[in-house]
Amino acid sequence: EVELSSTEKMVQMKNSMFGNKNKTSEESQWEETRQYVSQLESSLIMLKERIELLVRRRRETGGSLNEFGKAFAKVGDIERSYEEGPLSTALVDVGHHSEHLSTVYDEQAETETVQVAETIGYYIGMCTSVK
Repeated sequence: EVELSSTEKMVQMKNSMFGNKNKTSEESQWEETRQYVSQLESSLIMLKERIELLVRRRRETGGSLNEFGKAFAKVGDIERSYEEGPLSTALVDVGHHSEHLSTVYDEQAETETVQVAETIGYYIGMCTSVK
């Protein structure tokens, strides 16, 4: 025979005295778990949407940096055609570094998509299957 906790004994006594009008403790625990999983799933869905927005903005920023870099490099080339000096070299360097930063932003966006967004999508699927 399994020994019941004091809470379970009280629930049994109450059910025997007043009838089983209320949910059993197991049913209420299951309902609480179901509500928790539903809330977790909705939170994960919102998190995934925000991460996808962040990744999209990071890609847009990378594209903007690329355009900025190309423009600076062209200005540096034009300046170099008039006068070779530190200004033209600095402008070209800024352009090349901006293009490099653009590549880094794109790589980070791809990494975030694979590591974070897809993992959260997997967790959302787990929540759905638990429900």
